[in-house]
Amino acid sequence: MDDVPEPTLQNILDQTSLKWIWVGGKGGVGKTTCSSSLAVQLAQHRESVLIISTDPAHNLSDAFKQKFTKTPTLVQGFTNLYAMVSCDAGGTVAAAVHVNVSLTYA
Repeated sequence: MDDVPEPTLQNILDQTSLKWIWVGGKGGVGKTTCSSSLAVQLAQHRESVLIISTDPAHNLSDAFKQKFTKTPTLVQGFTNLYAMVSCDAGGTVAAAVHVNVSLTYA
């Protein structure tokens, strides 16, 4: 068990090879809140971060008080944090790989 990293935010931020973070769970457990907070933290340590929500309720737009669409949009107040909504998770992942950004799912 010595090879298992500690489950801490600092450990996530320190991972230089980490490309994908998936946040999941049943409705109402705080997926959007956690992934939005994580994306903000990652934006302070990465060149570019993309947060994608597959939730049709558009809670991601509520979290950042900004309307997001299927096109990655710069989050207001940031120079390297982008957000988008998509109900096509597979196609979204392919797009994120193509533009080579860190990805946080909501």
